[in-house]
Amino acid sequence: MPAIKLHIPTKDVFQFNDDLTAWSVASSVDRRLMRPPQMETTNRESPTLYLAVVDERFFEQYPRWRQFVEH
Repeated sequence: MPAIKLHIPTKDVFQFNDDLTAWSVASSVDRRLMRPPQMETTNRESPTLYLAVVDERFFEQYPRWRQFVEH
């Protein structure tokens, strides 16, 4: 499963982490969540870029996160 890039708004970071952790535990998938260091920003309003290993089941269970996938 390849890593997917998601741009998560700052206000939603904790909820995203909670949902991803819950899905990872329930599905026995190592999410391998990463924040690429070269993509860090000092602007607190900028979305946070994450790389996560998820599949379609994650988006079926948590559809609100699909809108943040980088295409």
